[in-house]
Amino acid sequence: MTDQNPPPWRGQPLSTFQHWEFSAPGAIGDREIAPWDHDLKLPPDTKPLSPEHKKNPCEKAGKLGKPYAVVQAVDPPATEWLKQYAGREGVWRIEPHTVEDAEEPAIITLWIPNCEKKGHKKSARVQVTYKIGPPSVDPINSLTVVTESTEQLQDGWDHVTWDLAGDCDRDGEQIDIESEGPCYIDEIVVDTICTKPEHAYFKGTRKTLGEVSLASPVRVVSRKAPKATASKSKRVPASNS
Repeated sequence: MTDQNPPPWRGQPLSTFQHWEFSAPGAIGDREIAPWDHDLKLPPDTKPLSPEHKKNPCEKAGKLGKPYAVVQAVDPPATEWLKQYAGREGVWRIEPHTVEDAEEPAIITLWIPNCEKKGHKKSARVQVTYKIGPPSVDPINSLTVVTESTEQLQDGWDHVTWDLAGDCDRDGEQIDIESEGPCYIDEIVVDTICTKPEHAYFKGTRKTLGEVSLASPVRVVSRKAPKATASKSKRVPASNS
């Protein structure tokens, strides 16, 4: 699996870890309704996608109590799950679509239960392994992007890491992974932690939707394939033919 940039806080108290490999198609939701809407009724053959790997002490009973992903507006062959693509297994191809003559971006919506702690600050790291695109991140609730870095892996796939900052005053976070064009998503990793303000890993606040206040400007870094990458358990064996 591709977990290029694990954060230094992973495994500490009040931290969460979620890793989606998309090893099976699972099912999808309706992009017009937030998947955790209490009145939402998904079609009988659909359900959210649980992460294959996770450690989230904030989990609790109920619809909002567990982390999951929802791939929006699935419509093969535009947006669909692929068993294999470009040497990897379990890949979502997502593509923008038209709603009432307006083009909407492709979206994978993530829900991350939060260890709610009034007066604490949240630091988060989101990693996405992809081809084409590129994808962007849209934190819907209290988080805002502080830094972004991209790199090319040895197998030709690209990897982007976003660091985000916000507050821990709510029961969870909605994070949307979006693309304005066709994009192939292989894996998504999300880590979060709640700390006292003086111990926050990243600093930044969102005053209101559309009004962002950052401690420092968003930093963007790009680099080519590193000399060594993490092992990739999802790689497709080479053909003997």
